[in-house]
Amino acid sequence: MIENSGHIMGLKEPVEHTDINDLSVFSGVKPEREPLIHNGYRVKGKYAIVNKVDNSVLGVVGGKHFLTNHADVMRTNTETLISNSIDLSNVKIFDRLFNDGSKATRTIILNDEVVNIGLRDRDEKINFRIDLINSIDGSLKWQSHCGGYNSLCLNEQVFITDKKGGIGERVIQTYFYTRKHTKGLDINASSQKVANATNLLKDNAERLIRWKDTPVKPEVFLAFVEKTLALKSSGSKSYDKVGKPIIAQSTLAYIMKLYDDEVKHIGSNAFACYQALTHYLTHIKNNTYMGKPNKDGSIKELTLTRGGDELNTRNTRRNKVVSALNSDYWLYIVSNDTDNIKNVLLAK
Repeated sequence: MIENSGHIMGLKEPVEHTDINDLSVFSGVKPEREPLIHNGYRVKGKYAIVNKVDNSVLGVVGGKHFLTNHADVMRTNTETLISNSIDLSNVKIFDRLFNDGSKATRTIILNDEVVNIGLRDRDEKINFRIDLINSIDGSLKWQSHCGGYNSLCLNEQVFITDKKGGIGERVIQTYFYTRKHTKGLDINASSQKVANATNLLKDNAERLIRWKDTPVKPEVFLAFVEKTLALKSSGSKSYDKVGKPIIAQSTLAYIMKLYDDEVKHIGSNAFACYQALTHYLTHIKNNTYMGKPNKDGSIKELTLTRGGDELNTRNTRRNKVVSALNSDYWLYIVSNDTDNIKNVLLAK
């Protein structure tokens, strides 16, 4: 049992432990749905989510909202994994609460599920990692996804799989499960998807080894970031009146800085690009924002929206990184498709 957990609404940093059955971090949140009263009258179709530990209101939801207690969904996930013969006896766990307990995350790192991608003159080990995200106020969907945990750089490494196409390996999202908090939410199905994905660790390790031998010029990665992560907004708002793409220069500069840092250690290759993307996804400081690079060249960490909280920012970044890795542009890079790199990716 984690000491002094109980009512820990002020928790800002994750609590690390090794007991898969220890849910004490979430014990300070015991939500119940109650009718919403305003000026003495009940608001039709609206309910308050009240934490019975201290009677604080954690949110307001509609009638179709399906309340999921943090501890209950984490317990169900554990039971499903164990029933699928996933060994959880040797794990590292990070439990965390956000926004007065309305949101919670659990990261499970399987210490015995590990591969060494052996880059250059150093070991680089990647463990299988499971991430669970829950909200009780409807502000976030239930999410479960799996990937890798790089013990050297602490990056979260998203998992992708091959789908053979006409020009090489197609990367598609397979690790991610997300559902709204309605009666259709099935935590067992979510956990089953994660259990079935444990074999992806070896497949993705082999891919990362290939990527370290796939050369990528800086201008190619720059064009990739411009066309994906640094492209502002979406749809018609991504382009100006004359059809020119609108680039978020601060995001572009920051990711390219991360790429330059990786190149110093592992060379200019597809793996360096991937590492820059996973660093961008993983390392987030709360309530900070990066403007244009300073005169001395220094660049601060940023969130994607001013005032956005860390969990929402991480979700936004994760979705954007996965989308970028699913794009044809990334396919051209990892396939070393020189024709499409020249005629499509580098095209202005």
